[in-house]
Amino acid sequence: MNCGKCRDELIKEDGLFCMECKTCFHHYCQGMNDNSFGKMSKNTKSKWVCSDCKTEWNNKKGNQSNSDKNDEIKQLTDSVKYMSDKFDQFNLTVGKILNEMKELRDQNQKLFEKNEKLSTEVQQLKTKIDELDQKSLENAVEITGIPIMRNEDCKSIVQEISEKLEINCDVLKAYRITTKHKTDMKIIAWLSNNNDRNRLVTEAKKNKWAANQYRGDWPSSKIYINNHLTKFRRLLLWKTKTLAKEKGYKYVWMNSTDILVRKDENTKVTRIYDEIDLNKII
Repeated sequence: MNCGKCRDELIKEDGLFCMECKTCFHHYCQGMNDNSFGKMSKNTKSKWVCSDCKTEWNNKKGNQSNSDKNDEIKQLTDSVKYMSDKFDQFNLTVGKILNEMKELRDQNQKLFEKNEKLSTEVQQLKTKIDELDQKSLENAVEITGIPIMRNEDCKSIVQEISEKLEINCDVLKAYRITTKHKTDMKIIAWLSNNNDRNRLVTEAKKNKWAANQYRGDWPSSKIYINNHLTKFRRLLLWKTKTLAKEKGYKYVWMNSTDILVRKDENTKVTRIYDEIDLNKII
């Protein structure tokens, strides 16, 4: 048997047998001294591999390792590219959604502005209609506090009241209207002209008479004579009084059919035309 390295003859007991290439070598031809060789067990010798085979193994292992690393790098690169593509797609989707949201906001703002404009126009139309309606009532007054009597003649009652106030006015017609309290229905009286109406309202507010001062058999409750207001204006007056009270206003009154407010003696008078004007009460 010859050594696979030096080709000299070797004794089997002094040689090493490579389990990979099945070749025998002198132990010293494989760089092993006598002492190290002597300490090798049979089991170690049975698994021994020569230096050439080890080198080949390492090269194969290195190549395999490099190949595995290349595969890992490729997979990582592919994953990064995939995520990048997905992220780009996500950005496009988000951008599209943001643009759509902006368009919706713009449309909503335009609709809001249009609605505000329409609301203002509607309110202005209501105000103009109310002014016309109120104009049609310019010769009428409403009287509260007069007790209901059987077979009463409302026109005669109003005429009697005007005479008590020393006002010579021509009452065209008068009638009761239903209120929440059926026992205290208002009397609506139509006079011949606006001047008579103003004098009657002014004198009634100046005297502030109770019912029994007009007629002895009437109760002592107060009688109030005011301008006859439209439903729209009565509601606006109620809202004005309510809000003015909340805001600490001292004065709310009617000048003819105009609603006026004033916070105190040191502030200017404000006219309330419609519900939009309620924003002036601050």
